[in-house]
Amino acid sequence: MIWLTDDDNEDLEMFQDALQRNGYSGETRYVSDGALLMDLLKSSPRKSLPAVIILDLNMHSKTGFEVLTDMKASRALAGIPVIILSGSSNKDDEAKCMALGCDRYWQKPSSIHDYDAMAKYLITLF
Repeated sequence: MIWLTDDDNEDLEMFQDALQRNGYSGETRYVSDGALLMDLLKSSPRKSLPAVIILDLNMHSKTGFEVLTDMKASRALAGIPVIILSGSSNKDDEAKCMALGCDRYWQKPSSIHDYDAMAKYLITLF
């Protein structure tokens, strides 16, 4: 299961559409903010945890940086792969995310083709 976490519904829909267009038939869960994501992760049974989390950095209630820090500090959640999907092209943001333990850092795509490329990469993981 892929959990997509972003407070921008349009970005969530674009990513979901790309997954479906490229043959992903697994479950996807939308989470609208970082605080809710952490609540769901902490309350979910181990077998219901996501295979990967796509995480935006700039969210209102809890940033992606804060979520990543909390996840990697948790023994139960530290092993879940996290891919940052951010509008930021700042290399310092990318370096900080990598230092905090994210698995990949992607800048939000500007085209459908870029979303498709990301979706194809994710599908190969499953």
